[in-house]
Amino acid sequence: MKETTYKPNETYSVLKQVISANDTIMADGGIPVALSLVGTPGLGKTTICRELAKDLGRGFYKLNLAQLTEPSELVGYYSKEYQVAKGDDVRWVTENMLPRSSEAGYKYANLSRTSPCPPDWVVNLKDNSLLLLDDYSRGNSLFSQAVMELINEQTMIGWDLKSKKVQIILTENPDDGEYNVSSMDKAQNDRMMKIHMVWDAQDWAERAEKIGLDERLLISRFIG
Repeated sequence: MKETTYKPNETYSVLKQVISANDTIMADGGIPVALSLVGTPGLGKTTICRELAKDLGRGFYKLNLAQLTEPSELVGYYSKEYQVAKGDDVRWVTENMLPRSSEAGYKYANLSRTSPCPPDWVVNLKDNSLLLLDDYSRGNSLFSQAVMELINEQTMIGWDLKSKKVQIILTENPDDGEYNVSSMDKAQNDRMMKIHMVWDAQDWAERAEKIGLDERLLISRFIG
């Protein structure tokens, strides 16, 4: 099947339309359609997402999956807490806080619980933000299922993106043998809308001028 390709300006327009459609989907209680921008390095995939978020007045948060080493950095983790009490003052503290609590006069109540701890990036996300999961195809395979869960349900360990109405965009390099990327199976590809970006000199120059790119970089891009 022939792929439909888009220049950067066309990609911007398509993204804007899908984000607007997703707003309607979420308003009705549905899960937004995840987007994946596919293209070679340097096309401006990340820049377009950041620019669009700014133009729409939305928050923007970028998480580079290729730089993460532990799944907990993406999904969070469970923490064991212990109940301590000093008179009527009852608190839950983590294990490393037990010695300090004891020094302050608190006594261990022989009760414990497991609590979810969301990663920092979730806490920092603002309502209606765009979440960019950058370099998805270069990330550790351990993250693949977690990303699919986020796309399908927008929930993870004790937290969710539904209440914040966050939309997810991924970026990936082509799986054409030219890049060190992980291949995706049909189940993964079917769960997101793919936008294949291509280079176009005039289009790129217009966008570069719009964002105020250094003229020296403009020249080097054309002659290099």
